Amino acid sequence: EFAALMLGVLLVNLPYWSAAVLPIHDTLFHFQAFHVFYSEWVTNGQLARWIPYGTYGWTSAVEQLTFLSPVTYVVALIGRLLRITDALALFKATLLLEQCVLVAGMYLASRRLFARRSTVWMVCLATLGSTVWYAQSYFNFRMFYLFPLVVYALVRFTESRRPAWVWGAGIVTLIWALGNVAYFAALWAFVLLILALVIGVRER
Repeated sequence: EFAALMLGVLLVNLPYWSAAVLPIHDTLFHFQAFHVFYSEWVTNGQLARWIPYGTYGWTSAVEQLTFLSPVTYVVALIGRLLRITDALALFKATLLLEQCVLVAGMYLASRRLFARRSTVWMVCLATLGSTVWYAQSYFNFRMFYLFPLVVYALVRFTESRRPAWVWGAGIVTLIWALGNVAYFAALWAFVLLILALVIGVRER
C-alpha cells in the first residue's frame, strides 16, 4: 500500500517534470531563492550571504531559514555530489520528496485513526490529489506537509505513554519551521493547542 502511494506521488508529478514547466507566483520566488543558494554553493562552495532578487541585496539569513527546508539541503548535497547544474530539476525533486513525506505521514496517521483500509486509502488519495505546489508552495503545501507526522507522534504517545513520542512531535515541529514562513507558527500553535486539549480531555 505504501509503495503504491509513493508511486502515486511520482505519477501526479510527472506533468511538472518537463523543463518547459516553470513554477509561478510565490513558488517562482521560492525557486528563485533556491537557485541563488544552490548556484552560490556549487560555484563558490558556500551558501549565499545576500539575495540579489526580490529583497534587493539584503542579507540572506532570514531567506535561508524561510526558503531552505531540511529536504532542500539533502537534495542540494546530492545535486552537488552528482554535479547536477539544473537547479529547476533539483527544486522540483525537493518538492517531490516533501510530498512523499506528506503522504507517508498521512498514511501513518490514518492507519492509527481509522479502522477501515478504504478510509485510509480515501484520505491518502485526497491528500495526494489536493497538493498544489506550482503556484503557492507555502499556503498550498509547506504550511501543512509535516502536520500528519506530528499528529501520528501524538497519537502514538496516547497509545504507548512513552515521552519519546512527545519529543518526536516537538522535533518534527521544529523541522517543519525550517523552510517555512514565520507567521505560520501562530496557526500551528492554535491547531496544536486544540489537538492537545482534545487529547487531554480524552485521556482524562
